[in-house]
Amino acid sequence: MRVVLDGVRRRLGPHALVIFVLWPLVSLGMAAVEIRALPYYQVTLAQALMGATAGVVLLARDFALVGVLALGVSTVCFATLAAVGWVPDARRRALAAEPAILFLAAYFGIALVYPTVVAHPVLTFAHGWPVVVVTAGLGVVAAAAAMARAGGLRGIGVAVTVLLIGLMVPQPVVRQWTHRAGTSGRAPLVVLGLDSLSHDDDLSALRTLASRPDGGWYTHAVTPGLLTNAVWASILLGRPVREHGIFHTFQPFPNADDTLVKRARAAGFRTVSVFPDQITCPVGSQAGFDEDRSGPIGWRQLATHLIENASLLLPVARPVLPQALLGRVPANHAGTFTYDLDRELDGIFGEGDRGGRALVLSHLTYLHHPRFPSYAELDAADRRRIWWAPAGQVRDRSFDWQDRHTRIADFELRRWKVRRLTTAVTASIERTRFLAPDRGGQLVVLADHGERVGLTPNTFWRSTYHHVPLVTVGLPLRPDLDAPISLLDVAGLIGLAPGEPARDPAVEFAVAAREHWPRLVRSMKLGWDGSVEMDPAILEQVFHGLRLHRPWPMRRPAQVQLVFASPPPVMRTGKGQPR
Repeated sequence: MRVVLDGVRRRLGPHALVIFVLWPLVSLGMAAVEIRALPYYQVTLAQALMGATAGVVLLARDFALVGVLALGVSTVCFATLAAVGWVPDARRRALAAEPAILFLAAYFGIALVYPTVVAHPVLTFAHGWPVVVVTAGLGVVAAAAAMARAGGLRGIGVAVTVLLIGLMVPQPVVRQWTHRAGTSGRAPLVVLGLDSLSHDDDLSALRTLASRPDGGWYTHAVTPGLLTNAVWASILLGRPVREHGIFHTFQPFPNADDTLVKRARAAGFRTVSVFPDQITCPVGSQAGFDEDRSGPIGWRQLATHLIENASLLLPVARPVLPQALLGRVPANHAGTFTYDLDRELDGIFGEGDRGGRALVLSHLTYLHHPRFPSYAELDAADRRRIWWAPAGQVRDRSFDWQDRHTRIADFELRRWKVRRLTTAVTASIERTRFLAPDRGGQLVVLADHGERVGLTPNTFWRSTYHHVPLVTVGLPLRPDLDAPISLLDVAGLIGLAPGEPARDPAVEFAVAAREHWPRLVRSMKLGWDGSVEMDPAILEQVFHGLRLHRPWPMRRPAQVQLVFASPPPVMRTGKGQPR
C-alpha cells in the first residue's frame, strides 16, 4: 500500500497538469473550431475563443469535479501498475503521458457507445475514413501507447487494463437512469411542445394517443408564428405576433399583466417550466414560472453544450453526478451527445402534486438540436449503415434549420428522430402511469412549427410550416375537431380562458434575411446571464415586413397580407427596458 501511495504522490503533479490545464485548453480550442463552423453566426477566431472561454468558465466547477475523479483514477491506476512491476519508474514527461493514454482509452470506450464522437474536430484528419475504422483506430492507438509505456510483454497486461477502464467510462451514463415504473400523486396538467413537427411527418404514435376515449385530434391547427420565440410568446400572452411584437430569435419575454402563467397561478396551479434548450427562446426562465427547470438561455446554452461535447468526458460524467454538485447547467444537458430524451420526459410526466397540482409547460427541441443516436438506440441495419459512413458525416446538423442534409449513408436521420421522439412521448406516459385513473393526467401536445427547410417570407404560407399537430387528452373537446384552430387557444383548451372567443387561426412571419445576419450579429450585445440584445433599429426594419396568412380556406401566395407599415407597439422587457 505504501508503494502505491508513493506512486500516487509522484504522479499528482504531472497528471494534474494534463487534467486541469491541458484538457480544458484542448476542449476550449475544439469548441472554438465548432463555434466558427456554426450557421448564421459568422464570427472571428477571437470571438470564437472568447465564447469558448466563457463556456469553460461557466463549467469550471464541472471541469474541476470531473477532473478530480479522473485524477484519482489515473494516479491510482498507474501507481498500482508500477507497484506490481508492470510499469517502470520514469521521468515526469512519461508520467504526464499516463492520463493521456487513459483518455485515449476512454475515447475508444465512448465511441463504442456514441458514434458521433468520431466526428470530433480533433479527428479532422480521419473524417473521410469509415466510422468503424476510426473507432478501431482509437483502441489500437490507446493499446499501443499503453504497451510503449510499459515495454516488453508486460505491456500486454497494461494495455488490457487501460482498455478495460476505457470501456467502463461510458457505462454509468448508459445505465444511470432507471425509468419510473409509476409515480404516486396526482399527475400534472402538461402542455408539451415538440419542436419542428408537422403533418408531413410520421405522427402515428401521436394519433394513437389521440384515439383514446378522452383524446382529441385537431386536424386544422395553425401556429401563430414560425420561430419558437414568437410562438411561445403568443401562447403565454394569448396575443398574436402583430400585437406583442416578439417575432425574432433572442428577444426577451416582456412584462405583462395577463399571462397564461399568472392565470394558472391564480387558478391554484404550481407552474413549472421545462425548456431544456433556450438558445433562441428564453421564456422558460423569463415568464415568471414558480419553478424553472430549463437550460441556460442564449449564448450560455450554445457555449456550454459545445464545450461539453468538445471535452468528451463531461457529457458522460455529469449526468450521473448530483445536480447539487454541478453548476447551473442541467445534468441532462440538451445538445450534448449523451442527452437522455426518456429521462427528460419521465421528469415531466412523473411530476407529482407536491405543493399543489402542477401545470408543466415544456418545449423539447430534440428535432432541432444536435443529438445523434447512440448505438443502443439503433437497430442492427442502421448500426451497419453508420459503421461504414465517413466519420465526418456522423453528426446531427439540424441546428441549421435550412440544412437539407438528412441522409447519412442511407440512414435518414430526421425520419429516425421523429419516430424516436413521438414514440418516446407515448412510452413515457405509460411508464409514469400519467393517464392512469388514480393519477388523472391531462395533456396538450403541440408543435410550434414544422420543418423549415426552404422557409422565407415568400414561402411561409406553405402548409408544411404552419399546419401543426395538436392533440389533447383528458380535457374538454371543442365541438368541431376539424375546424381551424390557433395555438393561441391553448389557454382555452386547458380551461384558463373561460368565455373568451376563439382566436384568429392565422400565421405571421418576419425574419432577418440571410444577407442581413452578419450585420445583425455584429450588433449583438451579450449579457452575462446569456441574453442576446440586438440592434432595435434593424429589428424594426425587419418587423415592417411582417406578413400574415390565413390558410383555411387556403389563400394563394398573392393574397398574403403585409401587417405593419409602422413600428410595433412598445412592450417592456423583463429588465424594464423598452423593446
